[in-house]
Amino acid sequence: METELLLPGEAARLLDMTPAGVKAVCARGQLEALRTSSGVHLFRRADVMALVGRRAQQRRGNGPQGEGTM
Repeated sequence: METELLLPGEAARLLDMTPAGVKAVCARGQLEALRTSSGVHLFRRADVMALVGRRAQQRRGNGPQGEGTM
C-alpha cells in the first residue's frame, strides 16, 4: 500500500489554515514533514488527518490537558 503525500497547500486545505501555518505546526513538532531534495515539504495524508482529528477534539474541549489550540 502506497502512502499518499500532500503538498503544503493540500494539507492546509484539510487543516483549514494557510500553507505557512502548516509549516509552523510542523516546526512545533505537531506534524511530521518529509522534504524533497529541492526542499519541498510533503505531508503524509494519514498524519494530516490525525491532526485534523486532534484539532477537532481540542475545539470540543476534549483535548489533552495543557495543550493550547493551534
